[in-house]
Amino acid sequence: MAIKKQNKSKTSTVKSKPVKRNVGRPTRYKKEYNEKAFKLSLLGAIDTDIADLFEVNPDTIYEWKKKHLEFSESIKRGKLIADANVAERLYERAIGYQYQETKVEVDDKGKTIKKTITTKTLAPDTTAQIFWLKNRQKENWRDSSSIDHTNNGKQFEEFSKDDIMKELKGLLLKSED
Repeated sequence: MAIKKQNKSKTSTVKSKPVKRNVGRPTRYKKEYNEKAFKLSLLGAIDTDIADLFEVNPDTIYEWKKKHLEFSESIKRGKLIADANVAERLYERAIGYQYQETKVEVDDKGKTIKKTITTKTLAPDTTAQIFWLKNRQKENWRDSSSIDHTNNGKQFEEFSKDDIMKELKGLLLKSED
């Protein structure tokens, strides 16, 4: 857009800067969402759950995380704390732990008669141990096994036709015994 300006001595053309216009729907993001997203993440909510609770598309949550660092950090912090708590409980289940149980006996009027504190032991849980080891030491605890397709270190392709026939005759003789 060009605007003509007139000076006393001469006329000149000056280009004006384009006006930045907000295009599209205005954002529904609010700063108070940071704390809500943190609390939801602590409870185990993932991004799609958070989107459902804020009644927005999951893509909107991803955009908010890109544009609003505090929002993104709130979610990361909540997830990190929640995951650490679960990992700690899994570890405790895997190795076993002790806890105190309190029993309170009351009379008909609700007055405490007797209070008993007992230390109990929860035995290690083998399922938790297996899960822990499969995820922490994958190379040692995976379910899959590797099969050696060699014969005394010799690859199948390295056998001659005579070697294969000799091996087959040996197997046939063993099966006749």
